Amino acid sequence: MRVDVSIGGNSGNGSGLVVDNETVLTCYHVIRPNGQQPDRIEIVDANGTHPAEIIRVDQYRDVAIIRSAGLRGSCTFKRFAEVEVGDQCLVFGFPLNMPNLSVLQAMVSAKGRLIMTNYPYDCIQVDGRVNRGNSGGPVVDISSGNVVGIVTAKYIPFLRGIEDLQDFVRRQRLPTNRGGVTILGVDFVAFFNALFQIIDQLAGALQLVQVGIGYVIPVDGFTGLLAERQQGPQNSHSTSS
Repeated sequence: MRVDVSIGGNSGNGSGLVVDNETVLTCYHVIRPNGQQPDRIEIVDANGTHPAEIIRVDQYRDVAIIRSAGLRGSCTFKRFAEVEVGDQCLVFGFPLNMPNLSVLQAMVSAKGRLIMTNYPYDCIQVDGRVNRGNSGGPVVDISSGNVVGIVTAKYIPFLRGIEDLQDFVRRQRLPTNRGGVTILGVDFVAFFNALFQIIDQLAGALQLVQVGIGYVIPVDGFTGLLAERQQGPQNSHSTSS
């Protein structure tokens, strides 16, 4: 299902998995992008839009549990030790702000620790298109129908360089309230600001590019958090370890 999040005047989306009635598993970065507290979280399914609340989070493993009254569903899991390289799977989610569920076939291409940079836990790598909005969506083993994990990230070549370029051009924009510098009829303040805006848009587009590698948090990475959910909503600033 789709998870919509609003902060201030901005909104975005991720995906989620109903693990049992009213309980949805998703990624921490979906419901708290850049660590920000959301103003509103909503679950969108075939029956409409439903408000949701945060129950438990684990920032370090990038998982979160949210609850929405009235949801129905359940799933079964395939543990990390049972997942084999070469397993065929399906990736479910709502990439690129799409209104309809997207389903893509993929294959487990690697598993283990340190596969994904800055994620010191077991992880599953899949070869299949993953984009923004897929985060939190389930990856399902085709042969058994069991969930092997949820999408947490995708591989983007030169991602750090793209982000650095975007940060640079956003800092370099020139103030327009101090008058322009015009030479031979060219307003160089307006010219450079327009150039910076184009570079910013290109950098943003590169981050949306479809690529063939995604990273998946295995079932073992969130079973502890699921066991804690009966304790009730977590303190808004606390994080499981």
